[in-house]
Amino acid sequence: MECSISASGTTTWTCQISLKLQYDGNQPRGTTTTIPFGPKILDKQHVETQIRRAQAAILSPHHAPESFLQRSVDELRDLINSDPDMKQFSRNAVVVDIEDPNGTDLFFVDLPGLIQNADQEEIDIVKDLVVDYIAEDQTIILVTIPVSDDIENQQAVKLAREADPDGTRTIGVLTKPDTLTVGAINARKKWKELLLGQSASHSLKLGYYCVRLAEDSERAGNISREAMDQRASVFFKATPPWSEVYSHDRLGIPNLVRDLSKMLMHIIEESLPRLKAELQQNLEQCLRDLDQLPTPIIVDPATEILNRITNFCRDLQDAIYGRNTNKEFIHKNRAAYQLFKLDIRETAPDFRPSEDHKKYIKPTMPDSLAETEEEFPSSLDSTKKRATMQPMDLSYVRRVIKEPIVHSRLASVSEEGRKALDEVLSREKSPLFTQNTHYLNSVYVNWLAFYKYNRHHPRQEQEEQEEQFWAYGARSARSNPSPSVSRSPDPRTVLQLLNDMGYPGLDVNDLARLHPTDGFEDELAVMADVRAYFQVSYKRIIDHVPLTIQLSLNQALADSLQGYLINELDLGKQDASQRFHDLLAEDPDNTTRRDYLESRKKQMLDIQQKLNKF
Repeated sequence: MECSISASGTTTWTCQISLKLQYDGNQPRGTTTTIPFGPKILDKQHVETQIRRAQAAILSPHHAPESFLQRSVDELRDLINSDPDMKQFSRNAVVVDIEDPNGTDLFFVDLPGLIQNADQEEIDIVKDLVVDYIAEDQTIILVTIPVSDDIENQQAVKLAREADPDGTRTIGVLTKPDTLTVGAINARKKWKELLLGQSASHSLKLGYYCVRLAEDSERAGNISREAMDQRASVFFKATPPWSEVYSHDRLGIPNLVRDLSKMLMHIIEESLPRLKAELQQNLEQCLRDLDQLPTPIIVDPATEILNRITNFCRDLQDAIYGRNTNKEFIHKNRAAYQLFKLDIRETAPDFRPSEDHKKYIKPTMPDSLAETEEEFPSSLDSTKKRATMQPMDLSYVRRVIKEPIVHSRLASVSEEGRKALDEVLSREKSPLFTQNTHYLNSVYVNWLAFYKYNRHHPRQEQEEQEEQFWAYGARSARSNPSPSVSRSPDPRTVLQLLNDMGYPGLDVNDLARLHPTDGFEDELAVMADVRAYFQVSYKRIIDHVPLTIQLSLNQALADSLQGYLINELDLGKQDASQRFHDLLAEDPDNTTRRDYLESRKKQMLDIQQKLNKF
């Protein structure tokens, strides 16, 4: 039982009994529920029976609590003896809140007595309850010790010593003093020494008290509390060894209650700063937890859904059109388009202007011709070159040029050949066509010059990487080249000489045309033509595909989505209101947690207000 007595703010005596439910069996429920057990009690004589009813309700979770409110003591006794499902002990509590204008502010917990001869589960429940409650540093441990028993055998004393080894917050309360016989000389001496603080083995800084409680016959006679206190006082003054205690401040219930109230007040005063700080931290955490929950919806469901659709579609449009501050969507698209560009570029044909690509070694290119590859690198030098890409040398291109002629010839004499060719042609989605002829011709000239240079200036494998320079036809000042190695002057030097000779305006492409024909002119032209058209179409597709995605997919979705979603909601149907309500229904877990946090918040604010006024 958790009992509280309050003397402030009240003019009449009242008692409210409640059931405090924190456990289902031995498992915590997660939340604490306190249920009033009947109305407030105005007559003290009804308290004991109502407490017994509340205890029976706590120990019988398989029955509704209200079913115990009208049961008599005899009916409760019969139930205890006949109901096999009734528990002997429970972790849940009976709460007794008393308002007494003549009382003393006090809060205490009455724990069940420790047991030995019972099922192990029941023994553990009682022991765990005691250990849990006395562990708190700000808790005063009040140990009741019948003087008819040996203190050394008291398990409660042992547990209290373990929780409070220095004895700074433990009080010993001796009970049943009238059971100590005249002949028990040693026992009388021991208990007297305890009360006087003269015991070396069982000393407590808060000391010991002795109380005499009413006997069954006295309670049955409805004796008042004042009369009981008077009888106890007479007993202590007339009965040794209690009468031999020179200070009677530690004898009787009134003295114990008075001192306990002072002790609790002292603990509260010392703990107040810490309590305020901990309460503030818990309150701030509670507010943070509430802020993390979704905001509860308080507007009309249809309005809320339309607002959400509008806001979502606006955010989607801003992301797609790049109007918001977060450009992540645009940046990711551009990164994907860049990868797309590289993937398309990797499909460029791998032309090698030599008769056998296995023996081909790419020469060091003059700067003017190297610009052709820098603008559009060949897959020959790409670090991402695909393993399936087949190098195409001059011999391969010659075979390809001849093969269409063979197919053409076969088509003239074979119907099947014509059908196969027609089928291949019909799968072409568009003709190989461009109106950008100026760029196509320009690129064609550059690629033709590039391949011709590669053709006529192969680099020998045994060539050493020594520095060479030419100046108007002069050889290197360091050494003459080996006659077995073919070396060419720098094209820029040649162009300068031609300019000085009266042939201005020439470039390296014009020099490439001076190479004599060697039987592969058609093949080189095909290479240049294919690469030139590939470059034109490559530049076209890396723009058109992303633009098509942006216009026909991204923007089309963003511009039409709001109308589509609103149309799909069927606003005109009779069940629209209920459907909207269901769509906005909150997760039950969030609702439960919000209710718990709001209740906890209110409780902490109330406590904070009381602490600030203390």
